Amino acid sequence: MPKKERRANGDGSFYTRPDGSILFRVTIGKDEDGVPIRKPFSGKSQAECRRKYKAFLKEQKTNAYTVSPDITLENWSLKYLVSCRKDSGMKASSYHQLELLRSKISDELMKKKVCEIKKIELQAFINRFSETVSKSYTDKMYSLLCDMFAEAFENDICEKNPARKLRRPEKRQKPKESYRRKEVEAVMEFALSYRKHTKSDMLNRAAILISTAVIVLLDTGIRRGEILGLMWQDVEDTVIHIRHGVYIDESGVPTVDDGFAKTYGSIRDVPIDKELADLIRAVPRRGLYIFCAYSGRLMNPRNFNRAYDSFFRAFRAAHPEARRLPPHCCRHTFATLSQRGGANIRSVQMVLGHTNINTTAIYSHPDEDDLAIAGEAFRDYIKPHKKAESR
Repeated sequence: MPKKERRANGDGSFYTRPDGSILFRVTIGKDEDGVPIRKPFSGKSQAECRRKYKAFLKEQKTNAYTVSPDITLENWSLKYLVSCRKDSGMKASSYHQLELLRSKISDELMKKKVCEIKKIELQAFINRFSETVSKSYTDKMYSLLCDMFAEAFENDICEKNPARKLRRPEKRQKPKESYRRKEVEAVMEFALSYRKHTKSDMLNRAAILISTAVIVLLDTGIRRGEILGLMWQDVEDTVIHIRHGVYIDESGVPTVDDGFAKTYGSIRDVPIDKELADLIRAVPRRGLYIFCAYSGRLMNPRNFNRAYDSFFRAFRAAHPEARRLPPHCCRHTFATLSQRGGANIRSVQMVLGHTNINTTAIYSHPDEDDLAIAGEAFRDYIKPHKKAESR
């Protein structure tokens, strides 16, 4: 049996055959079902295998820029993503999202020549697409179609741009929920005592890890990917340094790159108190990352969600009236309650790492008490003026 030498994630694997030759397998993409496609390259040495792999990539890149006037949308959409997005320096996580979006385009459109696609066909597709997805996902598909066909028009693939006057389907964004103050207090109190109390070191560590993670999410408003990318040196007594975020790469593997997060505003320092810092440091160490898998490797975001769900099942068993909101709603909770406590929106924007302050505004959810206070403030301001006018 060939001896296998494991490489870093996304770097392929080398196998030493019985005859001494080297086999190099590396992921080059995914098939229609999303299953990774691995291609072999053989040679007398690892260096020769890598040269063949680089030659293959160069050939693929050259072919990516070869465009026929009769190209189908399936082939053009792939060439567009590679040449205009991937090769233009787009982050791997963002590019992967576009790949997923491209896979949602109907086969009926994909099999047609770009030059034969009509506006009414695109409009019919985007209308149907919007019926089953969120507003934000609809907007992303709309933008992808507009950009893709605008580039096709610029490259003389079609005489007219069928997406030029494409109408964005009217769809309201479903408002995100956030926890109320008493709910947060109950969750945090439960989290501090959440333990499995078994002889299994793995289960006990998992309980400590997820309960601490829930507290950090609520207390700082950082993203799920950011908490999974935290290293031990990122946490000090008064600050958490956000320097990267975990994302799923093209091969479906959790990945982190130093200095790369969701947006440029995501690289930031988040203030904390020593109590939270000590709580984080109490998580049993298994690797470079604080909230990692038991093996010490990066935790898959999906596995984090499973642990999060398990925690809230236990919480709701003790508090049947309690709600279970998705991890991202912890950011909405932080934005809402911190502003309710007196923080200005600009400060909240900096803590959350939002590039646009309008995004922070969306994250704030006033309740009936907030609206009543606003009404009272208006009436208190108006009353003195009314008295002055009546004199």
